[in-house]
Parts: sequence; structure tokens; C-alpha cells
Amino acid sequence: MVTYNAADAAIITLRSVFKARNDSAYKLVIVDNASSDEARGKIRAFVESSPAFASGQWTYIQNERNLGFSGGNNVGIMALLEDPAISKFCLLNSDVIVTDGWIDRQLSHGYPVVSAVTNRADSEQCVPELNDLRLDEVAASQKAFEVAYQQVQKQANQRYAEFRGCLQECDVTFFCVFIERGALEDVGLLDETFFPGGFEDDDYCLRLRSKGYRIGLARDVYIHHFGSASFGKLDYSYFAGSAKKNLRYLETKHGVSWRRRPEKPLVSFLADFQHVVGERGNSRVSVAQAELLELHLTAVDRLVRHHSVEFVNLKGEFLHSGKRSARVRNAIERADAFPSLGSEWDAFSSGARNWLAVGDRDGVVAAQILEKGAQLVVQIWSVVDANFSVNSLLRGDSAKNGHGSTDWVKQQWSKRSGMRKALWGLRKGVQSLTRFRGTVFFGGYFYPEREKDGYFQRIQMVDRLVSDGWRLYVETADLAGRTTVLDRPQPKVIVIRLLGSRLKKALLWTIVLAFVLRSRKIYFHSVLRMTDLGFGKLLRLPFVRSVVDIHGVVPEEFRMHHDYFNAVKYERQEEYAFAHAGRIVVVSGVMQRYLEQKYRNHRSPVFVHFPMFPNFVPFLGEKGNSRPIAVYAGGLHKWQQPEKTLGSMIAAQANCTSYFLSPDPETAAEIAAEIDPENSIVFDSMSHDALMRFYRKCDFGYILREDSVVNNVACPTKIVEYLANGIIPIIDSDQIGDFSALGMRSVPLDEFNAGRLPESAAMAEMAQFNFGVYQRIKSARDRGALELSDYLLDGVGPSHVHEHSADAEVDVLVQVGNFESGGLENVVLELNEFLRGCGVRLALLVLGTQGPAAERARRLGQRLIAIEYTAAGYKDVLQRLRPKAVLSHYSIDGIEVCSELGIPVTQVIHNMYMWLADDELRKFKDAAALTSRFVAVSSTVKEYSVRRLGVDAERCDVISNGIDVDRFSTIDRMSVRSRLRKQHGIGVNDFVFLDMAAINHQKNHGDVVRAFSRAVHGCDNAKLVVVGPVYEKGLYAEVRALVKDAGLESRVLFIEPTSSPWELHAMADAFVSGSFFEGGPLTLIEALASDLPVIFPRVGVVAEYEGLPGVHVVNPAVDLMEYHGSIDALASRPAFVSDLADMMIKVWCDPKRPGFSREQLATLQKDFAYMKYARLLSDVRQRSQLA
Repeated sequence: MVTYNAADAAIITLRSVFKARNDSAYKLVIVDNASSDEARGKIRAFVESSPAFASGQWTYIQNERNLGFSGGNNVGIMALLEDPAISKFCLLNSDVIVTDGWIDRQLSHGYPVVSAVTNRADSEQCVPELNDLRLDEVAASQKAFEVAYQQVQKQANQRYAEFRGCLQECDVTFFCVFIERGALEDVGLLDETFFPGGFEDDDYCLRLRSKGYRIGLARDVYIHHFGSASFGKLDYSYFAGSAKKNLRYLETKHGVSWRRRPEKPLVSFLADFQHVVGERGNSRVSVAQAELLELHLTAVDRLVRHHSVEFVNLKGEFLHSGKRSARVRNAIERADAFPSLGSEWDAFSSGARNWLAVGDRDGVVAAQILEKGAQLVVQIWSVVDANFSVNSLLRGDSAKNGHGSTDWVKQQWSKRSGMRKALWGLRKGVQSLTRFRGTVFFGGYFYPEREKDGYFQRIQMVDRLVSDGWRLYVETADLAGRTTVLDRPQPKVIVIRLLGSRLKKALLWTIVLAFVLRSRKIYFHSVLRMTDLGFGKLLRLPFVRSVVDIHGVVPEEFRMHHDYFNAVKYERQEEYAFAHAGRIVVVSGVMQRYLEQKYRNHRSPVFVHFPMFPNFVPFLGEKGNSRPIAVYAGGLHKWQQPEKTLGSMIAAQANCTSYFLSPDPETAAEIAAEIDPENSIVFDSMSHDALMRFYRKCDFGYILREDSVVNNVACPTKIVEYLANGIIPIIDSDQIGDFSALGMRSVPLDEFNAGRLPESAAMAEMAQFNFGVYQRIKSARDRGALELSDYLLDGVGPSHVHEHSADAEVDVLVQVGNFESGGLENVVLELNEFLRGCGVRLALLVLGTQGPAAERARRLGQRLIAIEYTAAGYKDVLQRLRPKAVLSHYSIDGIEVCSELGIPVTQVIHNMYMWLADDELRKFKDAAALTSRFVAVSSTVKEYSVRRLGVDAERCDVISNGIDVDRFSTIDRMSVRSRLRKQHGIGVNDFVFLDMAAINHQKNHGDVVRAFSRAVHGCDNAKLVVVGPVYEKGLYAEVRALVKDAGLESRVLFIEPTSSPWELHAMADAFVSGSFFEGGPLTLIEALASDLPVIFPRVGVVAEYEGLPGVHVVNPAVDLMEYHGSIDALASRPAFVSDLADMMIKVWCDPKRPGFSREQLATLQKDFAYMKYARLLSDVRQRSQLA
């Protein structure tokens, strides 16, 4: 084991070697490669204090100069060769944790050369890490090491149990490798030309294979590696300096052309998958195997998607750069010869996930997955090779060099001196400034070492919104290992660090100012960054678009910690931002209202509501627990109230099973033991991916926060994750961000402690309701992202490339006939977006004419397929997409084909289809017999469909339509009311009845006018406003004539429809309709959300609200259940107009409003309805798979 500085890592490794139990006897030689005096002292002191050193089992050798990785290992090898009893040699890195059996299990495979899998490698050896271990935390104490050791031991044992006997022949990296004595003596020592390190393991593997030795990878042995490389990570700047020299030497020595290995993470997954398939045959896959493979697939998924997006971006940058390179163009053409990597990967990963989820498939599907994976291996290599080629060219590199732009700048800078250096820097700076089209960010860059910091996670989220343009990041804080004033960490990104002397900072400040003046866009991440060298003053520049991202209420946080100086300091900055910023970004509506009240003496700025949380696939399935599970996942900081949480878990342990998941579970267990030594809490730690999977099993989740301003305005990611996974929050304060205002259902802490848990049916209802809250928070995030990107990209918005493979499988095929524009089209598009947000893969099939709605679907990135219906063409689509279910909106074409192929169809009935007659009615009834499930938008529609259309009542669910409630319930009604009334000549005291609907025969506007003409004699200040698109011009003329004949021209207004119907509701005093029939009228729901008294016939969904305050129902104009004529022939019963007039007078006299509570308003929310669709489709798909 060779050590070089990094004493903490070396001591952790030595602790683990000493602690790990193996049957095989071993000797250890520690070779220090001329570490610093301090590091050398620590390492030597630890070695010599060990009982293993005293017994002679461990030996310490001190090199007086650094011999590199090869030289240092050779010193140790030669020392051990002197002992003839030693039969095998192990080269072990000094930054690992080994555990029980690490030696025995590798040697049991009987290979002359063998290695293990690990969490950090750029080869087949990489597998996901189940524990989030940080070197500094593990090194902090003996106790921290023990916790980490147990976590690694757990993963190693699980790996051994589930993949025992799994061996792969391949080259290996030498972080841990066993070599038999005979092979070592035959091949020789490591080549010390590879100094200080890099490619010596490639060299040795080539030498081994040339002499016929087989190299094995024991995939059932896991060793944790703290190394510098992340899972599958690729670095454009790696091949510089000594690494480049070593690579050239390797290629010259062996006459080979070395290839990058970006495909190896997928190769690693396929090896594990192959083992499971080969071992299990046709039997069930174990739950643990499925979970490990799912985590592995998720890790690879992130890499492949990065490669795919990077290829699109770099390819576009190359094509627009004007540069020419046959080598680069050939690389791009090689990658383009394949279908879209993103789409191909989607098809592969979904197929693998489905196979793992079912767990009881024959080998045919598994073989197809493996075949598809092998094809992707080749494609990934081609795509990444193109990425490197393009990056090399565009970052000032030549075909001979492979280093990144930062290193290139360093080299060019170091080559020059004096005036030549200054002129070169000036010329390059002017070139960069000239081509800069983007945004200047103050707040630091999200380097990999910062990826776990929530502040930088938010910065990265914002960066993705503007990644089409250039970004300049201004750093004012030191970051270990980052010392250059200029950095280029990725394409179109420049980082400037304002470090050094005053003169140097002044020069850099001037450069930043030049970029600000060039871009005219600045973004401050927190008011904390506004004080950095006075950059906050830039907010006053009138021609600069400026954004201040509040992140959190900084002054209040300082006050919580009794730092009143900084509280006042940053309060002034906050107020300055409030007064001068072009946009203020907040994480919640509560934060916006708090700031508006706090700085009420200033004009209110333009706010962007942008809650921060990552994308993840929510879980909609059943929990199926015989006993409820409660979970806490987080740290042990005081503000997280761990003692209070543990006390609650102990109080409730008779009623539920509790899991306390923390980076330091042993300390948590000690705290719990002080409360109750006999507690039954389960303590553990998990990676975030594992945690998200575990959440799917949990019923309740702790989120205990003090009732403070800081917490009241926040948007905790933990709550978002809870709601998205059907977990009911346990709270001690309901004043957390917007969750309370949105009606989030929760369990108070004292109720939970007392054992008063909701019944299972109530829990399911709460979880379903809360999922709607999650969707509204997510919608707010998506709207905020769009607003921000539009503002910073001059209204263009980010260019998202949506590539869809023609043959990529889907979960749901959404089918429509004509798809032009209107309410049905809007519902389809919004429902599709909701389902996609739930992780459903879908495609939209249009069998009729296309219009604006189809174009909007494409802009949203929805996969749209348009064909003219034929049975053969439709069948071809189904066989290519292999949907698990079809969701049909007013389209019955192809249902018999779906039945033939065993694909379940769900039909949505959007209205009372009373216009169907004769042949059309017969076709609908035939299709109904083959339809698996129906959704009716109201109970009235269901009743009509059962009685008249041949729909089976048992197979028909009722799901009402919904709206975006916030648009109607949060509007500033008084200001809008005043503005619109003035615009349309309506008096302040006039009582306005609003009749909003399309002008056609169905909506019966004529009877509304007739009723109003009667009511107006008793309502001296009443006016009627009719709003709606004119679909029947003749009918419109008749209604206008009615108004004229009644002498009501001054009392009845006809207004053009607008894109802001909530404003017209704010102008009105009551809503009235005379419709002959309805499905699930959105206008009614909009009126209720606007808190208007409603007058409506008993049609559609109205009956569900009858009897509530402010809802006035009259008997329908026609009994549609008994009517058999056409729409044009519909005529009202004799008393209908009189009944409608009487109700209008009643409302005018007593305009009582509905006054819906938060909970009632939430049931009107469209996401509340769409959640039911998601659950229904999930049920349909599950039944289909079981069948």
C-alpha cells in the first residue's frame, strides 16, 4: 500500500484493513512516497501504534523521494518477494475501506489476477454507492469510522449475497488487485516510466494478456473507494501534462490506440443483469437484486442523459462556429448514424425497469434487453467520442491535444512574458467579450465538490434554464484546489475569481463590469452576494435586466442567530433589491407576501415564484403495509428537532414502525436510548436514490419545524418528496410555505403521539389530495422556470430538443380524432403534461385534422403521431409503440384492433353525446362493448351514457374536470373590477350577471336574455354581460334581435372572449347559464372559484354542488334522458324562462356567495382530477400486465 500525503485517507484504509476479518493470512507493507513531514508523521505514528506492526504483520518503508504509483508499489513488491511463503500479491490504494471477506472472496474465484467492484472507477468495476460517505466526515473520529465501516460492510455483504459467483473477464484498474506470484515473476514489476501515475494498470493488463494470463473481476466483492473519480465521470481536461505523456508512451510501447471508456458503466450494469438472468432462469428475481439493479440503472441513466444532451449542445455549437475539421465531422457523423441516444436509452431503460418490476418473465425479454444494451454500448462510445472531438476543437485545442480549455489557457499564458503576455491576454479577452451573449451570475459556480450544497444545487437549476447562452460566474470566495482567476469548467461558461491584490481585484472588477455592459443581464444568487465589491449597485443601471434570487429571508436568519449587525446590513441590501431589481425570485407565495408587507413603502417589484426541488418520478401505487411506517430522513441539527422526532417515534411505537435515517445513525440511536432504552426504532442511513425508493413504502413522514418567519416562508424539498410519494406529513406547525394555503393534509404531532392515526381509507384520500398539492407546487416551479428563462433569454426561452425514436415504447397511447383548438384539446394537453410529470411515457395519436393544439403539443415536447386512420396503419402504430393502455378522448377508431392485441382501452366521455344517432350510435355501442373502462366527466353524463349509449355502469368512473384555481381565487378583484367596468361603461354600483359560453344552440343564450328581460323590471341596476366565441352567426343575430326588441341595448353587453376569463369573473356579481345540456362545464367551476353566486340548470356536474350556499339550481330546460331529436330542435319547457328569471331576482336581492374553504377550492383544482386519471391508468396498466 503506497501513501503520499492524504494522511486521513491512509489511516481510514489502515483501520479497515486491521478491522476486516479474513481466513487468509496476510502481510502488509506500507510504502510512504515522500509525503510532507506532517502527513508522514501521522501515517507512521498510526502504523507503529498498531498491534499488527508490533507483531511484524505490518511493515513501514519510507521513500526519500516520490517514486510515483509504479515505483512505490515496486518497492513494496520487492520487499515481499523476499518471503517465499507469500503466494499472492495485492496492490491496494490508500483511500479505500475494505471489509470482512474482501481477501477470501476475491481469491475464491481462482484467477491468477483478480480485482473487485467499487463505487469509483472508469471501467466495468463501477457500481453505485449505497452510502453517501465523505472522507472528511469519516476521518473525523473513531466513532465516525465505525459507522462508515458498518455501512460499507452492509453493502459488501448484500453484494456478495445477491451476486455470489458473478465473475467477469476484463481489464481492471489497480485500486485493488491480486496477482499470483508466478504471474508477477513472469510479467515483472510495474513500469516506472508511467510517472507519477496513470496508465500503468493498462500497461500491466496488456503485458499479462500477452503472456496468456486471464484477468478476472469478482463482481460479488465490493470495496469502497474515496478516489477522485465519480461514478463513470469523464473529464475533458484529464489528458494533460503527465497523463498525456503516459498515454503516448503506452500507445508507442504496445502499438495500440487507447480508447476512452464512457460505455463501461453500462457494461457493468449488463454484467450484473446477465448474472441475474443466467442464475434465475425463468424464476422470480429477488427483491434485493431488483433494487440493486434499479439503482445501478438510475446511476447509468444520469450519465447517458448527460452524454445525449452534451452531444446535442456541442454539435450545435460546432455547426454554428464556422470551424472546419474532417476529424470532428467524421466523429459527429459516426454518432449521427445511430437513432437518437436519448430515445434509444429511454426504450432500453424502460424495458429493463419493466422486467425488473414484474420479476417473473421468461428469458426472451431478458435476451432482448441484453441485445439492446450491447447496441447502446457501441452508440455511447461513438457519442462521447464526438463530444470529446468537438470540445477539443472548440476549446482552442488541436487534433494533437486532448486537454480542456482551462489548461490550454494556462499553458498559453505560461509560454509568454511581459508585453507579449499582456497583449495576448487582451486579445483573447476582447474575443471572449465580443462573442459573449448571456448572463453574468454573482454567487459562485456549482463545481462537483459543491454538488451536495443546496445553495449550489439551486444555482445549477437556474443555469440549466439559460444553458443556450453564455454564462459568466463571479466567485469571491476561496475554494480549495481552485486557485486560478480564470476557469472554463464547461462549454459557454467562464468563471472569474476576484482574488489577489487590490490592483488585481480592481482589474478583474473592470473585466466583470465590461461583461455586464456587454450582456446587460445580471443575476444575484441571494442578497449576500450584493455586497461583494459593491456589485449590488449595478441594479441601478436602467438598461440592465437584473434578477435577485432571495433563496431565503437572510436578515431573519441572522437574527435567529443573534447576529444583529449582519441582519441590519443585509436588510438594507434586501430593501435595495426590492427597490431596484427587475425581477425578485422567491420560493413561495408566502415569501412574496411577507416581503411586500415588509417593504410596503416601496413599489412592489415583479416577482417570479420559483420553488427549488429536483425532478424525480413520483409514486402513485398502494403501500400495502400491514402496519403503518413512519420515517424521518435528515441530519441531527438542532433546527431539525431530532430529539422531538425521536420522542414522537417512541410514543407512537405501539401503533407504527418508525425509521430514523441519518448520516450518523449511531448517535441518533444513543439519543433515543436516553429517552427509552427499549425503543424499537430502526436506525439506518441511505443514499438519496435508495431513500426515494424507500419512501414508496412509507405512510407518514416527520417534518417538524419551529413556527418562525424563516420556516414559514420556505419550501422544504422534504415535504415535496413526501407528497409526491404518498407520505402524509407529521407536523408541529402548519405554517410552512405555500403548503398550508394549498390545503395540505397532515397529522398534528400531538395527535400522532396519542395514537390517533387516520384509518386506511382516510389515509388514501389524504395522500391523493396531497399529490394534487405537489402538482401545484411543481406547476409553480415550472411556470417560474419559464418566466425566468424568458426574461434572461429575451423572450426566446430555452431551446429544448425533443427527440423521439419512432419505435420507442410507451406506457399510454393518448388517442384523439380532430385536434385543433378548444376546451377538450386544452384538457388533453394538460392531462398529458400531468401524466408525464408522474413518470408516464406517453404518445399522442391524432387521427384527424391538426391545428394550434397539435403545434402546442409539439412545443411542450409531447410525442405526437398523426396518421389517417386505417386498421392496418393503426395496428402498425400499436405494434411499434407497444402501449400498456390506450386513453381515448372522443375517438372510437381502432378499438377493435386494441381488443385483438389485448390492449385495454379507457374512453373519456366529455359530454352527453346526444347528437349520436343511427349508424354513429351503433358504432359507439359496438366500441363500448370492447372498452375496458370509461371515465364520465359528471354523474349526469354517466347516467346518460349508461341509459342511451350502451356503457356498462360497473366499468364507468366519474372524474370531474378541474381548473387552475389560483388564477381565479388569488386575483386582485377590486382593481380588476374597477378597470374592466370603466373599460366597458359599467357603473360602479351596477349588478352584473355574467353569461359566459360559446354562442351556439346548446348554450341557450336566448332564454337567458328572455329571463333577464323579465327580471330587469325588479332589478333596477342589473346588467347582463354575454361572453363567448360566435359559432352560429344566425343564432347570434337572433339573440341580438331579442335584446333590441326588449329595449335592453343599454342593459345587455356582448363582450369578446379573452385569454383571462378570471378577470371577467372579477367584474361580475353573479354567474348565470341556461344550457340545455353540459358535460363538466368549466365555466361553472370557474364561477365557484371566483366566489360568484351561480344560477344554473340541473345539467352536467351542477347536481354535485346543489344545496351549497350561493349555488342556485333550476330544473333543466329539457329532459335529455327522454329526448330523441337533434340539437337544433331543442326547445325549453314552458316554465323554464320564468324559473330562471325568478332565480335571478332572488340572487339580486340576496347575492350570497359560495365562500368555499381551502379544502373545497382544492377539489376544484385540475390536478385533483388528473390525479384520479393517473391512478386509474396505473390500475389499468397493472391489470394488463397481470393478464
